[in-house]
Amino acid sequence: MSNFSPLIPANALPDGFFDRDAQQLAKDLLGKVIRHRVGDLWLSARIIETEAYYEAEKGSHASLGYTEKRKALFLDGGHIYMYYARGGDSLNFSAQGPGNAVLIKTGV
Repeated sequence: MSNFSPLIPANALPDGFFDRDAQQLAKDLLGKVIRHRVGDLWLSARIIETEAYYEAEKGSHASLGYTEKRKALFLDGGHIYMYYARGGDSLNFSAQGPGNAVLIKTGV
């Protein structure tokens, strides 16, 4: 009998993968595939571009300070922070250190 679960892809990244410096995490995420299950269908997108942000940078949402809405940016690496900007949703993963994150860009 297999340990395969249809709910979790066999090659899912471990939580500890995200507990690294934002710049290193941004590099290491390139080429990875994001998958999301909708019913019996898996949707996938390959990460083709990333941007690392640190709390002190003016371009970072974390630089605006902690709020309940931005809470994920201040949690351990791997938490998702999303916001709407420029006509679309922006996906970010928190990285090592409060307020540090990586913005994800994908190609289908």
